Amino acid sequence: LARQQHVDVERVNDESITLAATPSNDYWYLALNEARQPWNDVRVRQAIAYAIDRDAIVQATSYGTAAKNQLAIPEGNPWYVPYERYESGGEGLQRARELLDESGAAPQDLDMLVTTDYPETVTAAQIIADNLAALGITVDIRTVDFATWLDEQNSGNFDMLMMGWLGNIDP
Repeated sequence: LARQQHVDVERVNDESITLAATPSNDYWYLALNEARQPWNDVRVRQAIAYAIDRDAIVQATSYGTAAKNQLAIPEGNPWYVPYERYESGGEGLQRARELLDESGAAPQDLDMLVTTDYPETVTAAQIIADNLAALGITVDIRTVDFATWLDEQNSGNFDMLMMGWLGNIDP
């Protein structure tokens, strides 16, 4: 869908038309299962956050039109607060390794739950798997239909999952 919209925008060749992008009320989030080890250690969760390349996810899932954000409330919203704790890349990866060392954890496998009903989650999962490989973590991307995703999420049968939320931005 996003690709088709991108192509259609490129076909518009009329200088009287002005294209604009406005922030939406939806966001995508990543969750680690704190009921499972080693994800119950905040340092391990922070290591994962430092290792993820958000810029690559934005580019791959939205052709660069999404806004990278580390909180649910987007810039432009009256309740927006700047928050850029987790930097990716060389320094972020180094910090991720330090946090894993401090925690004493050495996770090797991670079960990531995504759904075919939201292909953005599948694309993002592939990037995240590549990012976490640099920490020695193999991500098993488990792609299921949404009904199964809900059952697995509700039963806590996952290490990590990705999903979106629409509307209701109220701190």
